[in-house]
Amino acid sequence: VDHPVFADLSREYRDIFQQIPIYKYFASEPSTLADSARVIARLRDREQSPLLVVGNFGAGKIAVLTTSLSRRPDRWNDLQLELIAFQLLHPLARWLTVAATNPHNVEVGAVLTAALPDKPRDVAFISSERAGSLRIPVGDETRLLAGGRYSLPPCRDTGFAGIYMADMHVERDGVLAPHSMPFAVNVDPSDGALDYAAPAVVRERLGIERVLRDLPDDGSSAVAAGRNDLGPLLMLFALLFLLGEAALARFVSTRRQ
Repeated sequence: VDHPVFADLSREYRDIFQQIPIYKYFASEPSTLADSARVIARLRDREQSPLLVVGNFGAGKIAVLTTSLSRRPDRWNDLQLELIAFQLLHPLARWLTVAATNPHNVEVGAVLTAALPDKPRDVAFISSERAGSLRIPVGDETRLLAGGRYSLPPCRDTGFAGIYMADMHVERDGVLAPHSMPFAVNVDPSDGALDYAAPAVVRERLGIERVLRDLPDDGSSAVAAGRNDLGPLLMLFALLFLLGEAALARFVSTRRQ
């Protein structure tokens, strides 16, 4: 239930989805699936046959449903019910349209490149601070991609972790405009994924009983520091000593005059 495909399935719709009968399907063994595949729905038969399998396919994603959504032939299955079809197919389509990999968050040694809506010119990469912040020219080796987009010339000098910047000029309506694009190069690409965890998740992972969202209204309460207050007293003595020394020095200088 934690997969984005089931994001729109509330508890009520989830119960309906689990009770829908499946009359015909393509039986498959979970052990024959690829290592990167994930079974997010399965049938309750003797072999626990997968019903919906998702995974990465090249630079994109793939979802395999082992049964049909069609109403023909009759009694094929009941997944075409409007209560479930829209709740399932809409988030599935959204999930499939998101790229499987993030080109701006790669591991050390990977190639830096991306797709741009405008044609880039005079492209140069600025390496990370650990690599000396060097300027790496890559030229204008752009390719026209599907959908009228252009590929950024690749940069292969990513031997150090850190933030890399691609400086370039893009052609917009016949005018060249400066443009920059950041890339995060990590030893582990997951280090660059910054997620905001919910308070419940923070409490569970860190063992914190209560997560404060704001300061308490009562500001008169004091917290015991667990130590004595000799510090302010010693500072007061030091201040008095300096004032006495200054007064004594002025008195001595006045007597000498």
